[in-house]
Amino acid sequence: MQTTGYHGKQACSCPPSKDHSARAEAKCRLNLTPEAMHLLVCCPNCEGSMLADIIAMIYVGDDHDSEISVICGDNRTLLRQLEKELGHIETIHLYDTPSELSLLIDSTDLLLSEPHEIIAAEAAKHRLPLVLLHRDNRLLPASFRELFAKGCAIVAWDDVKIAEICIELLADEARRTKMANAYSTE
Repeated sequence: MQTTGYHGKQACSCPPSKDHSARAEAKCRLNLTPEAMHLLVCCPNCEGSMLADIIAMIYVGDDHDSEISVICGDNRTLLRQLEKELGHIETIHLYDTPSELSLLIDSTDLLLSEPHEIIAAEAAKHRLPLVLLHRDNRLLPASFRELFAKGCAIVAWDDVKIAEICIELLADEARRTKMANAYSTE
């Protein structure tokens, strides 16, 4: 559920779009701009100021006005901190529960996440380019090591590097497509 307040667009309908793909329609159902790139962030266990810094760097560095959705899960402290620091930005949308997770994933062009098995499964199912926020490659679960080896995922641990990777991928459709297609390689 999207939190109330100043988060996201408040319009009741989606602006006209030339794109009638399933992804564009999912964006429309979330009141996101269908033509804009959509970054979904699933990092409910991250420290709030670190995640706020990463998202702020992406917002500032992205020249394409991408939509950014953040699922905070049950982490109320993270939600409050992100609301305080980023809640005033129209293209940043905060969700306090994953009730919209399916629709959010359907609308996603790029996924930034901590390593969770459900995320690996959803990323593979939807063939989503994935940026993993992870501090130690040696402890990365096997499913994520496989995605990394195939080229479907990029692992980063430094806040600035994570933001740079996300900005680059949001701007590079060919690279996102290559990552998405890597899911089908054996």
